[in-house]
Amino acid sequence: MFEKIKNALVSDQKQNASGRWVNGKYVKEERIPDGAGFEVAGLDYHMNEIRSFMEEIKKFKMPREKLAEMGYVGKKIYRYYFKVHTVQLIPEPTNPHDPNAIKVLINNIHIGYVPRNDTRVVSQIMGSGEIELSAFVSGGEYRLITSEIGDQIYSEPLRIEIRMRRSRK
Repeated sequence: MFEKIKNALVSDQKQNASGRWVNGKYVKEERIPDGAGFEVAGLDYHMNEIRSFMEEIKKFKMPREKLAEMGYVGKKIYRYYFKVHTVQLIPEPTNPHDPNAIKVLINNIHIGYVPRNDTRVVSQIMGSGEIELSAFVSGGEYRLITSEIGDQIYSEPLRIEIRMRRSRK
């Protein structure tokens, strides 16, 4: 996922030679590419914590006929809504498995990690100034209302994607 971000950083560095002095070294300014982000790793180990910010959607339990009337035939109706207020990335140099680990917190709850292959790029972005983080959650249990009588309950793997952009302060 970060291949296009790495390429954009390299390309941007070639085009933009501006930078700044940090601790006696000249550091090139790096712009965060549009769409910079990653999928959180290790969600399966943190499902109890993730459940703490899940809220059931009332539509999920509505009668099939009412949902069909409302135009939900052929559409997925997910069971849960995820209340995300804050997203944080915290370096974890004492992690016994990976000294470059960066843990991901949502609503001050540890829910997973930056994938090992992405930690270098994420660290660079984190060190390039203030960034805004947002989380996009998808997957989970859903109902699919069909035109026939009845409906089915399915499930997709839960995914949480963190997106980053330069702070606009």
